[in-house]
Amino acid sequence: MAEVKYKSVLTTLFDYQAEVEWNLTMRCNYSCSYCESYDNTIPTNFKSLDDYTTAIKTLNQYLGNKKARIEILGGEPMLYKHWNSLLNLIFEYGHLPKICTNLSINNKTLKKKLENLYPKQCIDVSWHTQFAEEDKIVENIKTIHESNHLRTISILADKRYWDKVKSAYNRVKHFDNVDLSYIKDESAGKNNIASGLIEYSKEEINYIERVNNVNKFRFNFETKVLYNSGKVDILNNITDFFEKDVNNFKGMNCDVGKLRLHIKSNGDVYPSACLLNYPKAKMGNLYQGTIIKPKKAIKCPFSFCGCGPDLRINKYE
Repeated sequence: MAEVKYKSVLTTLFDYQAEVEWNLTMRCNYSCSYCESYDNTIPTNFKSLDDYTTAIKTLNQYLGNKKARIEILGGEPMLYKHWNSLLNLIFEYGHLPKICTNLSINNKTLKKKLENLYPKQCIDVSWHTQFAEEDKIVENIKTIHESNHLRTISILADKRYWDKVKSAYNRVKHFDNVDLSYIKDESAGKNNIASGLIEYSKEEINYIERVNNVNKFRFNFETKVLYNSGKVDILNNITDFFEKDVNNFKGMNCDVGKLRLHIKSNGDVYPSACLLNYPKAKMGNLYQGTIIKPKKAIKCPFSFCGCGPDLRINKYE
């Protein structure tokens, strides 16, 4: 095995102490060819707001009442009719909610939902040019921006629709926190969620990096990377991890499962998304109220890490 390059990768979270990814459903109204994060053959697995209240109380107990950034994911989570009420519920329990959506929702419905959405800057737009209707997405982005609910816009850098990618960026580049998101290669082996990034041309990479350096997200975290050579890098953006090639932690101890969780749509809890194909990594079920904390750090088995929260979780020799 190749020698680990880092002595430690340690993150300070400024506004919260824990991170939770919560797949509300695996159903999606898109079927993007590069995405494995949906499955339209299974039930929606949506719950009542009372059930979600119980689930949040279980999370509070597990996290020791620490404040968490709770990200609602899919599939497409806005297929759940009460997504705004769920975000309000998470907010009322003292956490920072956000929802990642392809924003294909009808604009009239969107406006109605936003009227009663309390947390601000809580909507992340994931723009998939393979299916998205550009004018419709832009209209919806303007709506959530005007209501102060827009957090970020990520345009998936799909090589096959490169002209659409550029057009999408030009339509929204005047907003804050816009980026072009590298697409991960999810056609990996049975255990890996992703083996790396898809292959981009030099010109495409230059364009992506040029765009991202202009509109770079600035999130409220700071990651200190200490290399074996003694060199130190300070990262405060997920793009920084890829541009500096900080994504291979194989053999390092990783603190996933302590203050970092990934919840499947059926309620099964895992330390992280990258361990979803490891049945023994399952920590219990949120909806059944059974979550068991790992007794020690997990030794990373992967040579590529492509998930934002997993990248910035603490790792050390």
